[in-house]
Amino acid sequence: MTTNLYKPGIFLICLLLAACSGPQADPTSPDISTPAVSDALDVMVTDDAPVVAPIPLDSAIVTGTLENGMRYLIRHNEKPEDRVELRLAVNAGSILEEEDQRGLAHFLEHMAFNGTEQFEKQELVDYLELIGTRFGPDLNAYTSFDETVYMLQVRSDSAEILQTGLEILKEWAFNISLDPDEVEKERGVVIEEWRLGRGASARISDKQLPILLAGSEYVNRLPIGLPEVLENFDPVRLHDFYDKWYRPDLMAIVVVGDIDVDSIEAHIQHLFDVAPESESVDRTTFSVPDHDETLFVATTDPEAPYSSASIVYKHPLKPFLTEQDFRGQVVEQLFSDILNSRLDELRQLAQPPYIVAGAGRGSYVRTKDFYNVNAIVQEANFEIAISTMLTEVERIRRFGFTRSEFDRAVSSYLRWYESAYNERDKTESEVFASEYVRHFLENEAVPGIAFEYELVQSLLPTVTLTEVNREADHWLTEKNRVVMLSGPDGVTMPDSMQVMQLIQDVSTLDLEPFEDKQSDLPILPATPTAGTIEEESRDDELGVTRMTLSNGARVVLKPTDFKNDEIIFAAFSSGGTSLYPDELDTPADFASTLVAQSGVGQHDPVTLDKLLSDKLVSIGPSIGEMSESLSGGAAPRDLETLMQLIHGYFVYPRADSTAYESFKNRIGSLVESFRADPNRAFLDTLSVTLSQYHPRRRVITADVLEEMDLQKSYDIYKDRFADASDFAFYLVGSFSIDEMRPFIETYLASIPGSGRTESWKDLGVQPPEGVVSKTVKRGLEQQARAQLVFSGDVEWNLHNRRMMSALTNVLDIRLRETLREDLGGTYGVQVGGSVSRYPRNAYSLSIGFGCDPDRVQELLVSVFDQIELLKQEPPDQEYVDKTREIMMNGYQQGLKQNGNWLQWLQFYDRNELDPKMIFTGIPEFTSNLTPEMIQEAATRYLDRSNYVQVILLPEDSDGS
Repeated sequence: MTTNLYKPGIFLICLLLAACSGPQADPTSPDISTPAVSDALDVMVTDDAPVVAPIPLDSAIVTGTLENGMRYLIRHNEKPEDRVELRLAVNAGSILEEEDQRGLAHFLEHMAFNGTEQFEKQELVDYLELIGTRFGPDLNAYTSFDETVYMLQVRSDSAEILQTGLEILKEWAFNISLDPDEVEKERGVVIEEWRLGRGASARISDKQLPILLAGSEYVNRLPIGLPEVLENFDPVRLHDFYDKWYRPDLMAIVVVGDIDVDSIEAHIQHLFDVAPESESVDRTTFSVPDHDETLFVATTDPEAPYSSASIVYKHPLKPFLTEQDFRGQVVEQLFSDILNSRLDELRQLAQPPYIVAGAGRGSYVRTKDFYNVNAIVQEANFEIAISTMLTEVERIRRFGFTRSEFDRAVSSYLRWYESAYNERDKTESEVFASEYVRHFLENEAVPGIAFEYELVQSLLPTVTLTEVNREADHWLTEKNRVVMLSGPDGVTMPDSMQVMQLIQDVSTLDLEPFEDKQSDLPILPATPTAGTIEEESRDDELGVTRMTLSNGARVVLKPTDFKNDEIIFAAFSSGGTSLYPDELDTPADFASTLVAQSGVGQHDPVTLDKLLSDKLVSIGPSIGEMSESLSGGAAPRDLETLMQLIHGYFVYPRADSTAYESFKNRIGSLVESFRADPNRAFLDTLSVTLSQYHPRRRVITADVLEEMDLQKSYDIYKDRFADASDFAFYLVGSFSIDEMRPFIETYLASIPGSGRTESWKDLGVQPPEGVVSKTVKRGLEQQARAQLVFSGDVEWNLHNRRMMSALTNVLDIRLRETLREDLGGTYGVQVGGSVSRYPRNAYSLSIGFGCDPDRVQELLVSVFDQIELLKQEPPDQEYVDKTREIMMNGYQQGLKQNGNWLQWLQFYDRNELDPKMIFTGIPEFTSNLTPEMIQEAATRYLDRSNYVQVILLPEDSDGS
């Protein structure tokens, strides 16, 4: 728990406003999150040359249908090694519920983890945790309107474990026990999940969805259901849903991982074909009716954290089965990418029309496409935001996009596919598993990235600018249009007549064609005069090369083959904002954000984004309390660009007044509205209490923002990055030492270095001693939150750090079992801990949960009871075994991940430890872990005489 280390609210606000703080020039990926997924492709066909060939199934997939109608899809994939992803996809969700079953599709999903014929009650979760599977990250499920999907990752290097994993899928499919006692206990858990989801966004959604999905049964079948049904349903109705819809012809098994495909196919055929074909009841599909008129809904809520405006256009669902479909989606994606680029450029005006805006195709339900144009709005600017978005669309209709915009979008799109293709043998198994689930549920084509890349290369040259321009008329139509506005109470919104007038007025505006502001200047004004590598050494065991440069900087390089198209880096130096007086606290806090938003070298933020649009590169500076750093990454072919950007952020940072005014205007409109959020008040209270209201831990308010000063921030930034001699640069990924040397000499060794040595300053921020308890009364919903933070002094060493991790693992499991499973009092418990070395040797351990306000004290008593049990007697060996496996699984997978190596190398260097302990530390620790060690750690870290307790209750609560 590091709450006391952060400024309340700064991180959240900057994250929202500075999503592109510094170059993030990975080309806009095609509406997907990972390489090699087919829906990544949004591609179309010209009117003159339709391409109607069907998209083939990836030959790497082994698929079939059992006699009972169940499908299976299997693929061998070795990323990660010795692991397999298992999925059970059920083509049944909440839309199929009857009125007295509302919420039972989701409830049934919960019950799958509470007992089957083979695994009674909690035995299934117990077994999986004993083999290192974490509840949540590796073992989970979801229920939506149209489907339910169960997800499980297990080891594949054990035939017994792999066989049991498949048996678990079978148990979920056919043998969930639905024990009446377990059903009663789970009612509380599901009610708490419902409660957790309530708040301003849920209340706004309650009013918007009936308009957005008007006339559709979806409006009445939200997956979470109705509390009155969840509290009172007859368990027979749960059985009815299970028996009716969990049947072989509506299910698929997906298996992807480091496996023998033939063996898995044989196991599936043996295990799952025993279930008989069930009597079919039609799996009804549900439509969303069309409408000619524009529908409108405006909603206010006293706790809304911001104002928003959305214009949604509904369309028939586009299939993705043929090359023509593929091409059509590509054209749509190019259109959306260019439109988003324009909307983002407008966001960066000194007087921005909105805080952030975006556009793109999405899906609320399976049977309809939705094209959204939306914005987070400054409260007084609804008309300006709506008019600006509509005006840009009208400009596109009249004049189209420019050739330069089109060329950038095409290059960016192709570059993304090139990278995905390069990573084709390093794609994570969970990516393929998710894709194959969509193939079964949504009939999405899955040809594989090699086919997709080849098709994109052949189709993109045939796509015309005129064709992309026509997308505005295709997607942004008068028919099936919905306008949705929302914001906090008291905000002035236009009514439906005023919005319609805005729409009509746009068509008569006197518009000029878009001027594409761009620059062909290089990032740096001149190629730096190269420095030299003064010392170089190699550690063959670690695979690490270390260098000392002529300017005093240190470089640590670790080439890997974990990914083919990834290089990541970090640069670090001690110092940070702690070196500046209190009166410069705000300029120091915002220094890196403001510089990152200003561009770099010869480019402002707009021209820099365009210059980097066809490159896979990202970089961002950061100035924390005790250090300054840079971090980012690039594809190997863009390595020199990354090095130029690193050099630029040291030597040629910018302070752009337009970017500053834009940021200040946008952040100012958010700060006060964020304070309406009860959870924000809760977290702010926790933070300032843990710091004892230290002046360097102020809550961000409008008054604090008045202290922002661009020049002071710029001066602080330049000071922090003025001297490379106390920086260490770390690069991990797909490169060779020989290719890296000239870039290091030219761009890193040339950064000025004067031998400055400095460290951070201890500001004296410490948690209070003794027991401090606070109650925050905010919020309309009957929701409560509780957070306990135990803290104190402890010797910093690796053993104590690992013991904290082990203790929090055990405590997390014990509290989940007690508060969630036994008492049904919460949806989940969050346990976290840390042992820090700087600015002082100290520990922090936090426990948090949400619940019914009437049960807060009951659950807190239970938490303390569990703490006392751990302190009085060692936990059962089972908990230690679970912790050992969880820690070892994470460690073993981390050995094959660039990100973990980047963190490990920095950590061991900063703490002057031998990094070879990476290979031995966790294995030795876990093999020696005992229940008595957990008990001793509980006694040390869970001191009931020294903790902070903060509780959030509804504002109408009479609790104390």
